Parts: sequence; C-alpha cells; structure tokens
Amino acid sequence: QFPGIQDGLVFCFDPKNRDCWEGGVNVKNIVLPSLTGTVDNTTASSTEFTGAITTEGYFNFDGTDDHVEYTNDAIYQITGDITISGWVYLDAYDGNNDHLISKELSYMIKANQNSTSVPRFQIRIGTNWHTLEGGSQLSLSTWNNMIGIRDGDTMRMYINGADIGSTTSVSGTTVSNTNPLNIASYDGGSSYSINGRLGPCMVYNRVLSA
Repeated sequence: QFPGIQDGLVFCFDPKNRDCWEGGVNVKNIVLPSLTGTVDNTTASSTEFTGAITTEGYFNFDGTDDHVEYTNDAIYQITGDITISGWVYLDAYDGNNDHLISKELSYMIKANQNSTSVPRFQIRIGTNWHTLEGGSQLSLSTWNNMIGIRDGDTMRMYINGADIGSTTSVSGTTVSNTNPLNIASYDGGSSYSINGRLGPCMVYNRVLSA
C-alpha cells in the first residue's frame, strides 16, 4: 500500500519504493532500468539516476535531458479541483524553468520561472494560463516541498508548509488533452528540466486540506 493519502490520488511518482501509483489502487512498477514511464536519455541504465536506491528515495536529474514520461491516461485529464505536490532538491537553477510535474498545456508546478526566478503553479483554461507565483527563490542544496491547489475558482500554493498566497476568479474547466504526464520536464523534451533530485510527486483530483 502507498504510504500516504490515497483518496483522490491519480498519480504518484515514488522513487523510494520504485513504484508509480495510479488511482491509489493500481501499481506500476518502475524498477530500473525498465520503467513503465520511459526514461529519456539515450539509454536507461541503473546508473542513469545515481543515488536512486530504495533507502534514499529520490531520482537524480542532470538538468540537460533527463526526465520520466508517462503516456496519457484519462485519469490524468483533470478539469476541476486538483492538488499537485512534489519534493525537490535543486543543485542549480537551469535558468529556464525547472519543472517538477507537468501535463503539457494543462497543469504544472515548477521550481523556477525564468522571468521571475520564483516557484510557480499554473493551470490552463481555454487559451489562457492562470498563474500563482511564490514570493522568493527556493534554496539550493536542500529539500523543498511544493504544493499547488485549485479549489473551485481559487488557486493556492504552499512552499515548505507555508501558505504563500492565493488567486481567485479562476473560472472554467482546465484544458483536457492527450499529452503525456511528465516528471522533470514540461513537454517530454530537453527543455525546462530539473538539475537536482526529485522525491515523491503526487497528483490528486481533489483538494487536500492543509
């Protein structure tokens, strides 16, 4: 059983247990080098994510071309309330957005926005992105927790447990599409990747309370 809240859980990237969970029920095994999600970087070897062992519980990403991509599933197509959570340890900023979790043209959380250098939570409604930004940069070389929540017409973000604010008037349904769900990348390519480590990352189709 996943060691956390399962109600409404549609996805969990769980490096410590080498599992990918869907719906809190079905388990996808991601034991390296054969992943249900595909590792992008020429070869998927046991050394690709140095330190990704059970007792440490994270994957290393080189900030260049590492990411994990999961083929679209209907359960990822969340059009209303959502909670996205992820643990990140940045070795450096890549200067061009550091994505934790992204469903291209739908929803995402990222550790850095290149124009402001602060954390950002975004959802797309129609042709417009609705955005909530953090107040300051995440500290490097330490673990940080990011949580982005859409609750009806309100977006809220928490950084390391602190409520950094909200934005309202977010009306309409989040874009539903068939794009993959990506870890450490925006669109499955080499752009906007993480230079550092990612621990558990989760997506829920409901609002989690603080």
